[in-house]
Amino acid sequence: MRLLFLLACCILSLGTFAQTLESLLDDARYPEALNQLDNELQVNPHNTARLLQKAEVLIRLGRFNEASKILQTLAPDETGPRLLTVRGLLHLNQGRADLALDQLNLALDAFGKAGQRESLDAAEALTVFSTVYLQQGKAAQAEQQMQVALAIRQKLVQPRSELMAASYNDLGLIYLTIDPDKSLDYYEMALDIYRELRGETHPKVAIAYTNMGMAYRQLKLYGDAVNNFEEARSIWGKIYTGSHPSKGFVAYNLGLTYRAMGNAQAARGYYEQALNELEASYGNRHPELARVWNSLGELHLFQSQFDSSVLAYHRGIVANVEGFNTTRVDINPPTTQFDDGSVLLNSLNGKALALEERHFGKSLKQRDLDASLSALKTADTLIDRLRQQINLDTDKINLSTNAQLVYGNAVRVCYQLSLTALKNRKHYAEMAFYFAEKSKSAVLQDAIAESNAKSFANIPESLLREELELKARLALVAQKLAQKPDPSAEQALRQDLFQLNRSYQQFVASLEKNYPEYYNLKFSRQATTVRQAKEKLNENEALISYFLDEPKERLYIFVVTPAHYRIHVRSLPANFERNITGLRNSLQFQNFETFERTAGTLGKLLIPVLPGSVDHLIILPTGRLSAIPYEVLPLSRPKVSGFQAYPYLLRNYATSYLFSAGMLTASTPARVKAANVLMCAPIEFPETFLAALPGTEQELREINALLSQHQCTVYELLREKASEHALKSESLSRYDVVHLATHGVVDENQPELSRIFLTATDGEDGQLYSGELYNLKFNARLVTLSACETGLGKISRGEGVIGLSRALLYAGAKNLMVSYWSVADESTAQLMSNFYRPVVISGHSFAKALQEAKLQLLKESPKISPYHWAPFVLIGRD
Repeated sequence: MRLLFLLACCILSLGTFAQTLESLLDDARYPEALNQLDNELQVNPHNTARLLQKAEVLIRLGRFNEASKILQTLAPDETGPRLLTVRGLLHLNQGRADLALDQLNLALDAFGKAGQRESLDAAEALTVFSTVYLQQGKAAQAEQQMQVALAIRQKLVQPRSELMAASYNDLGLIYLTIDPDKSLDYYEMALDIYRELRGETHPKVAIAYTNMGMAYRQLKLYGDAVNNFEEARSIWGKIYTGSHPSKGFVAYNLGLTYRAMGNAQAARGYYEQALNELEASYGNRHPELARVWNSLGELHLFQSQFDSSVLAYHRGIVANVEGFNTTRVDINPPTTQFDDGSVLLNSLNGKALALEERHFGKSLKQRDLDASLSALKTADTLIDRLRQQINLDTDKINLSTNAQLVYGNAVRVCYQLSLTALKNRKHYAEMAFYFAEKSKSAVLQDAIAESNAKSFANIPESLLREELELKARLALVAQKLAQKPDPSAEQALRQDLFQLNRSYQQFVASLEKNYPEYYNLKFSRQATTVRQAKEKLNENEALISYFLDEPKERLYIFVVTPAHYRIHVRSLPANFERNITGLRNSLQFQNFETFERTAGTLGKLLIPVLPGSVDHLIILPTGRLSAIPYEVLPLSRPKVSGFQAYPYLLRNYATSYLFSAGMLTASTPARVKAANVLMCAPIEFPETFLAALPGTEQELREINALLSQHQCTVYELLREKASEHALKSESLSRYDVVHLATHGVVDENQPELSRIFLTATDGEDGQLYSGELYNLKFNARLVTLSACETGLGKISRGEGVIGLSRALLYAGAKNLMVSYWSVADESTAQLMSNFYRPVVISGHSFAKALQEAKLQLLKESPKISPYHWAPFVLIGRD
């Protein structure tokens, strides 16, 4: 139904048709339009334009088989590229997004070859394209397509035309969940045009009122939402005396609104009205029916009606999966033939939650937990399938956010079974680790797996260079868009981004087709198991992985050593978030009183009892726990006040960090002996607002002198030589160690604007943005960023920190040293010199060397606060 409302305002409006037929189509009176088309085709059965029109009307009526038969009789040379658009529309309505995209790509190629790339027909194809992406949950790609369609229509039609109103309506739907204020602006523009052109009781006016109601609900302005839905409901009641999907859609939205207002009784009544309208129109199978069943399942669960909730979610699955008709709630469907993947994911997760709640609230039978876990395993498989269908990282990260709810439920159910199951308790405990691992940095790990796949699939170097150029152009356009250009420049950039994304998607599709080994390797990544983690750990190491179950306010701590595996569960304190913020602030402002309180609380929460043989911790943080240095947490209660004698974790353990256990199993221990070292320091930044870093020159000279004495070949890039061009050169891959002593800026709101500052030269601005970092070719065992806040970034649920460190790991760095906040360059230089000395002299691991460097600072300056040493952390296997 969401698809119907997105396209109902703009399809079937092109071409030259009789005015009466146009009126019927504009009013969405499809049965009458079909009768008129049949009458005309009786006179001229070979009228291809009318046959294509009839196929579109049949699609609107849900008669897909009849539409398909007509489309099979037509050829593009008879109808033009629009036939391909309509085929795409059919596949979309049949739930075959893959086939829809194939046809729509062919359509756009055909429009381009015919010189019609900026025609109204091409804009219509882009609109359907956008709808495919939106239905798949790919909001970023949907927006790109729709913005290009809007730009075409702005050139070709009047500003107050219905096609412009349709574009505003479509954009409003795309922005509904990501920017509801912007969504409402677009909906109001559409409503204004429709009322001017069509009066007050037209279907398009009703659609606009419905969409505005959804925007108001998203903004929690529930009274305004209800008023708009009631306006729409009144209009539909005047147009249709019997059942109609539009009536069902409005009733459903009224139900959602009253549910948000806390009126469960009213919500249930409207949900049931929606089911009656939709079933009368569609029968028992349609993804919009599945949405309503999901909402009804949630309402039943809220009211502790466990059986009804389980059944409602299961009926949502049946309504969404072709050929799946069983009434047994313990059986789940294959994840290959569904209409709407995101709705199916919600159904499976909801059913699993309802089964779990039924276990605790009613049955206490293991079979409910087993059935819950079965649904969650199916959801896990579905997530993998959906991720393979997505190209843009933005959309993959959005999927990771939704998947986090699934993995939270799965960790909880597995942990419970590990305590109470009649057998296989060890298996369930290890399954809990599996699901926690699936929640961590899947997008980054997939990107690294794809990059590695190219290395082993014998892809020609010329194609890899072509890909690199495409990705560099994409990164540049994305960076310029993030800088908020003026409207005309933004429109041109969005068109460039659309074309570049299409080119890149076609390039990747060609690789997958022509190099099957690349495709197999690309999608072969599996979540790390407990056994695999154990095999990778040394006897002195412990892996500590954290998982937050936010809905239940629990923290799971998974501790893995070569000999042991254990799960610790903690309840989150009410001031959990405040303690994290307080700890960071106390470190930066060197306030011991606040530090002692917050570090003590977090230390008890986060640091479990560890085996005595362990002296190296490999920490896998999650969420906001990624923004604190664990080395400052206490191992015991302080005996005296002050930083001098504080029992830091640092005193007993070397510490390194990973985004996921998958990065542990994919790594090999690194040492620096007889290394090629690149050292880079611009020192001054005259083209920016940034202060000079005179201490970095001395920092590099001291490190250079040390490394040169121990079989290391050092290359220095100082001042004007420390340029972007130097780092972007192919020679970068020759270096075992890369040390960047410069400023770094992390933009948490727009990660694509995060950057490292270098020296500006002709053709380069001296600002190496994260998108450019992704395209570098490191082969370094260590990359050090002795810069400001380079370890921070945007915190994304399911992905962790999205910032510079992530980009550098993708670009090939095996280990990183980064900082959480800015430190005076003199003390940074001292710590860096202390760090490299045990690496090259004693062959210590990077983690051990960093621990010794920090302890050396504490020894030399006993009263020094953690502000000076705590921000520097090691990311990597070491």
